Amino acid sequence: MKSNPKQFVVLASAPTALLAIMMAPTSAASPQSEPRMTICHKEGTPAEMTLTLPYPAAMSHIRAHGDRLGPCGLVDVIIDADGTASTGDGVPGAVNTPLNATLSDFPVLGIADAGLDWFDNDGDGQWTFGLVGDDMHSEDPNTCPTAIRNGIHDLGFDCKVVDMDASLFQGQGVSCDLEVNAAFVPPFTTNGVGCPSSQNNIRYYDANGDLSWDDGEDIILDVNGNFIFD
Repeated sequence: MKSNPKQFVVLASAPTALLAIMMAPTSAASPQSEPRMTICHKEGTPAEMTLTLPYPAAMSHIRAHGDRLGPCGLVDVIIDADGTASTGDGVPGAVNTPLNATLSDFPVLGIADAGLDWFDNDGDGQWTFGLVGDDMHSEDPNTCPTAIRNGIHDLGFDCKVVDMDASLFQGQGVSCDLEVNAAFVPPFTTNGVGCPSSQNNIRYYDANGDLSWDDGEDIILDVNGNFIFD
């Protein structure tokens, strides 16, 4: 497979092969190489295919026709794969969730709370993907040393987890605290403890088994709600 950054790579259609390529270590690339993202191009149309592109090209596809992160053929969708202090939704080398892995639910069960908060930008009570979709940040000083725990986004202090269009602004109110399951901005259709009912399907891969989300662990929308990455 050529590594010319000016060319895109069309991957095989088998989900296991796609995931294996997404999990390729980033150290294999040279320091000068562009980050690359795996996307599903024109999902649900005759032109559907999995592409791995340089980050700017992938973002252009997402902007132009709503392509989504992750390979075609998977039901579940990765919300974030690269942890805090990022501008997008992660790059292929950062994905660490094996196919058919068990997913863990929010709120977290362990002692650690990384202050993971959701900004429901369109107010629809469910996660929205895309360039102008929903955002996340961390406001826990243990995960983000400059963070301020106050239920708003402190620009330049709280760490961005997902903010594809750099829309997070100073003082923006948190919609839902994922880790303690508490809502800050009404109204929402709730699941009885504060956050939108669709939040029940926002899960994470607990790679180190500590019952808490840790910086760098994948956050996943479990579309079919089966607690399995498929």
